[in-house]
Amino acid sequence: MTKCIVDFINSRKVAWLDKKIKEGKQSEQALKEEAEIKYSAKNWIEDASTQAERLYLVSHTAKLSHPEAKASAFIASCVQRNDGLIRSGNVKYNFDIYGNAGLMYIGKFLSLSLSDGTKVLDAFERNNPILVEYILGLGLDFNSIRENFLKIKKDTSKSHTSQLLKQIYFPTESKQYHLLSIVNATGLMQELNNRIKKMLQESADCGNKLKHGEIEEADFQRLTNLTKIGYGGSKPQNISSINNAEHGVFFLLPSLPPKLSDNYQRLPTEDFFNQSLNCFHSAFLSEFKLLEKLWNTPINNSENRQKIRNCINQIVDHVLLVAAQYQALPGGWSQSFKNLPTYQKVWLDSALQDRRNTKEWKEKVIERMTDWIIFSWEKISRSNKFGDEQINELKRLITSEKEVF
Repeated sequence: MTKCIVDFINSRKVAWLDKKIKEGKQSEQALKEEAEIKYSAKNWIEDASTQAERLYLVSHTAKLSHPEAKASAFIASCVQRNDGLIRSGNVKYNFDIYGNAGLMYIGKFLSLSLSDGTKVLDAFERNNPILVEYILGLGLDFNSIRENFLKIKKDTSKSHTSQLLKQIYFPTESKQYHLLSIVNATGLMQELNNRIKKMLQESADCGNKLKHGEIEEADFQRLTNLTKIGYGGSKPQNISSINNAEHGVFFLLPSLPPKLSDNYQRLPTEDFFNQSLNCFHSAFLSEFKLLEKLWNTPINNSENRQKIRNCINQIVDHVLLVAAQYQALPGGWSQSFKNLPTYQKVWLDSALQDRRNTKEWKEKVIERMTDWIIFSWEKISRSNKFGDEQINELKRLITSEKEVF
């Protein structure tokens, strides 16, 4: 049952010995003799127990929020509820350890699973008879060792926080507060990592078997659009034991806003020309720039004037194309917008199609379209280009050639 303890201490001895031999500061024989003493089970466990009080056993570590925060020396106690939420209480996960980064190996030791599945820390807390016998067999006082190791579970009877957490509390009734910004449970994040990695491995194994003809069909699950978040940079051990074990990287499940359909349209609430058209859009801008070029040319013949008319026609065509998108919507959409002018509702809302027999609404559309083209052109060219003659010509072009309103 205690073989995992022996193996763990031996692995640390081998790692320490290899490192020291490579440094070459002492003879190999002297180092081996030192290792046998330093990493004997009795000496190592006794030394580790005296160092345990410099660590904290927690369910949530504040260092994820800020590396200097030390407020979360607590273990959350949450009940299990069938509420469908991924949270403490609903998922079984390991507690985390933070503190002196050089002592994280003690956390690994206390997290070892004995042959019956019990963690070493739990075995100390429950006075596991086999562990008691093992410690006593090393010539150590079990109660003293137990007391030292259990110091990792600090007294958390007093609630406190830290300004470094930058937590947001929303006031509710009776001087109560609701916490909006949570501190993550690293054990819960690790459990998510484990489950996702298992799914990825299973899907990869099935893919390889299908590729090599080992199987004809397979069922597996795969999560898409995953992303990752990192903590601690190049020194994940400075955050916590679990963060170090996961190399500071955790998966995140998608938490995205609703995706709008491709045919989403912003409905005009006050004015179609201001809210639905943009003179700097490529469809308009190219024509306005050509118009600017033609306007500034010294040549004033029928061919050049016709090119100007063509540019204006292209601009008007695109305005009508945008308007047609609103005309194609289910009728009645404009009823909700009291500030939208009536003539624009008649023009754009198919529910008011029977009111298009009059000329009044069309004259107002032409007037407003003329103003918008003039304003847009002058905005792009940054100068006043139009006199009364040009304005009247523009109105004439729109009226005579655009009978499709």
